[in-house]
Amino acid sequence: MEADQICEGKNNMFEENIKKAKKIKKKWQLVNIILGLITIGLVFYFSWPVYWQESSIVVYLRFIPGIVLILTRKNNIFSFIPILLVGLLVLSFPTVDGFFIILAAVYMLFSAILRMFRVKLYLEIGLVITLLLGLGLFWDYSTTFVSEDSLTIIKKINNGTGIKLITSTGEASTTFNFNQIISTTEQGLAQGGKYALRVLNKSGEVVIPLDKWPILKVKNNGEILQRGNVVRWIQMKDIALYGTFNNGAWFPLALGDYKIQLVEIDEPKGIIVSEANFSIVAYDQKTLSNVKTYITSGGDPNQYYDTYTYDSSGSSGKMDIIIWVQSSKGSSLSGTRKFFRINFEGEIEETPWDGEYKFSTDIEGIPIGIGDMEGSFAPGIYHNQIMFDNIVFADLKIIVK
Repeated sequence: MEADQICEGKNNMFEENIKKAKKIKKKWQLVNIILGLITIGLVFYFSWPVYWQESSIVVYLRFIPGIVLILTRKNNIFSFIPILLVGLLVLSFPTVDGFFIILAAVYMLFSAILRMFRVKLYLEIGLVITLLLGLGLFWDYSTTFVSEDSLTIIKKINNGTGIKLITSTGEASTTFNFNQIISTTEQGLAQGGKYALRVLNKSGEVVIPLDKWPILKVKNNGEILQRGNVVRWIQMKDIALYGTFNNGAWFPLALGDYKIQLVEIDEPKGIIVSEANFSIVAYDQKTLSNVKTYITSGGDPNQYYDTYTYDSSGSSGKMDIIIWVQSSKGSSLSGTRKFFRINFEGEIEETPWDGEYKFSTDIEGIPIGIGDMEGSFAPGIYHNQIMFDNIVFADLKIIVK
C-alpha cells in the first residue's frame, strides 16, 4: 500500500513536471514579439518603397529577422546566426531597418549567452546592453557630420593651412579624369580643431556639401582623425569615405572645373580657411589609342574577337565568354561597361543583367576581365559598350543564334 502511494506520488510529480514543461514550451516571449514586429514595420517603412522594385530579394530577406524574433521562444545562438547574416547583407543597402536588424542580432547573442549561464533576467539584460550599444552607435553617427544648412559660411583664408588633391598613384595634381579616384590631404590644421570639406562647380554651386564629408578632428599631438566608425564599418557609399571622391558610388564628377574648400567648423560658423582649384578632363587621344578591348571564348587566350557568334542550337557545351580591357603600363583608366540585348528585329529586350558597370584598368598593363557570359542565353545580340568619359569607345558584341 505504501509502495503504491509512493509510486502514485512519483507519477503525480512526473505529470506536474510535464505540465510545467509544456507551459514553459508554450510561453511566447513578449520582448521578442515586440522587437520582431518593430523590425517588420521598419522594413515596410524604410525599405519597401525604395528597393522592392529593383532589389526585391533584398527586401524579402529583411523580413527574416522579424519572423525569427517572433518565433523564438528561448533565445539561442541558432536564432542569432540568421539575424546576423541578414543584417550584414542588408547593410549594403544601409537604411534604419538595417541598423535595427544588426542591433537585434546583438540582442539575441547577448541574451542567448546570458541564458546559457542561467541568468534569470537574460531577456531584459540583453535588451539593456543592446540599447546602450545602440545609443553609442547613434552618438557616433550623429557626431560624424555637420549640416551645411546649420552653419553661416564665411571665407577667411589662412595661408598656414593648405589642401592638396592626390591621384591613385600618390602624386599631387590639379587635373583628373572622369571616375578617377581623388584623395585629399590637409596641412597646417589647428590642434583641437574640427574641419570638413565641400566641392563647388565653376558656377559656384555646391556639388558635394559639408554633410557628405565625415568631420576631421585634430588631436593635441597633431594627428588628424576622421570621425565615423559606423560609416566606415558599413562602407557607406553616399559619403566621401576616407576623404576620397570622384569614383564609382563616391561622387563621380562630370567634366569641368571645380573648387574644393577646407572649412573649419566653429559653430554656428563655417570658416573657409583654404581652397584649391581642380579640373575633371577627358582622356587624351594618345592614352586612349593604347587601350585594347576584346572578347575571349572557352578560356582560349590566343583567340580575340570584337564580335563573337555563338550557335546555341548546334553547340553541345555552354557559352563561356569574357570581356577584357587593357591599357598601357603606367596608365590606369576608369570607364564603364554598358550591357544590353537587342533582338534580331532591332528591338531592345530587357535582361536581368542590363546596366552600367564601373571598372578601372590595371596600372601594370595587365588585361582585366570586366564582364562574362556563362551558361545559356536567349537568342539575340548582346552589346558590351566600353565607355570612357561617357563616350562609347568600343562595342563588343556577342551574337547568340
